[in-house]
Amino acid sequence: MGRVVIVATAGAGGDLPPLIATALALRDRGHELVALGDASVSRSLQSLGVAAQVLPPELDLGPRLIGAIRDGMATAGGDLAVAGPIIQQRMTEWARETADSVVGALRDLEPAVVLTSLFGVEVLDAVSPACPWAVVNSTFYVGPNPPRSLEEDFGPRAIPLIAHYASLLSSADLVLHATDQIFDLAFDALPPHHHYVGPLGIWEPPADPPTYLEEPGDPWVLVTISSQRWRRSPADPSAHC
Repeated sequence: MGRVVIVATAGAGGDLPPLIATALALRDRGHELVALGDASVSRSLQSLGVAAQVLPPELDLGPRLIGAIRDGMATAGGDLAVAGPIIQQRMTEWARETADSVVGALRDLEPAVVLTSLFGVEVLDAVSPACPWAVVNSTFYVGPNPPRSLEEDFGPRAIPLIAHYASLLSSADLVLHATDQIFDLAFDALPPHHHYVGPLGIWEPPADPPTYLEEPGDPWVLVTISSQRWRRSPADPSAHC
């Protein structure tokens, strides 16, 4: 059995659970797991007994992405369409810096295969691992040649970054889409190395359930546009924005 390295660039958001669920399934088959990521990834994996190497703090994805958005918006004077390419370029700079750290770790670990998420695809494309590498996509199919244009599903600020990541998926040896074909409008033109695999297990960092779930009343329904934690709005302390 071989060693599997998980390049999990951040511990927040919806990218991590399908990636870790895939890795844990490989561990159940006898493979050794090692993760590369920020401190939040290390904390999330500690209870699972997965070894983790923490990348330098200046490479943390969250602050770099927020900084890229802030820089892009300031440079573009608030124009979302103009800010998009700037953000994409800043994230390319982050990916190349991260690749410099990842390449050394992969050389030392000598993995049989490397796993990453959509946010790690540019890192591994820059690294060009000597072993096969796979991407676990936690969202719907974004390309190449998706059934809907990106403009129908993303705002103008995000389109250049998502389109760039989609264009790099051809570099991966395998792409697993953690969804069902029906959610992609029954799309049947996946590239040969792309596969729909359905939800990849249910995993999340351990936590106590919120006490309000035990309160009497109607059933709770979760409504959200993403899996990231949002900040509370100053205008409405009970809301998120």
